[in-house]
Amino acid sequence: MDELSLIIGVIVGALTIFVYLKGFLGWIAEKARNIFKPSDAIHNIPRKTLVLLPKSNPNTTWWHMGASGGEPAMQIVGHFTVTNISKFNVLPTLVKMKKPKILGHVMCRKMNENIYGSFMIPGGGTTDLSYDFWIFPPVQEKNEPFKADIAIVDQFGNEHWIKGVDFPYH
Repeated sequence: MDELSLIIGVIVGALTIFVYLKGFLGWIAEKARNIFKPSDAIHNIPRKTLVLLPKSNPNTTWWHMGASGGEPAMQIVGHFTVTNISKFNVLPTLVKMKKPKILGHVMCRKMNENIYGSFMIPGGGTTDLSYDFWIFPPVQEKNEPFKADIAIVDQFGNEHWIKGVDFPYH
């Protein structure tokens, strides 16, 4: 009987130590996950931060035949009114064209000033945005209108598309 009590006591003691050890190691693992967990702010960034509207003034979109190094090139220019619909400050970083597949430059008007550059748009803010592309070699004949799908890309990698933007030849 003493041997049976001893064996049961050892088993109960071992199980107790195992349960406490498992709980302790789980607690350590949870603390480590919280320490190395990415910021919750990153996970709350919306996929859509900007709303783009083409400017309604004449000549807000156009293209013209230019040259670079003596070779012909298309210069394509456009302007949008842009509103930041997120709570984060948003930086328009570049402009994309779907066809031909090309990246271009984007400049944003600084809020409440008439200065264009690489400026953040505060949450809820609305401002003007200008963009341009240079296409080598040209994909359109002179004097013909050009149409393209355009996207503004923000610092989070979100692409905000406007389809079928018309660029008359000037």
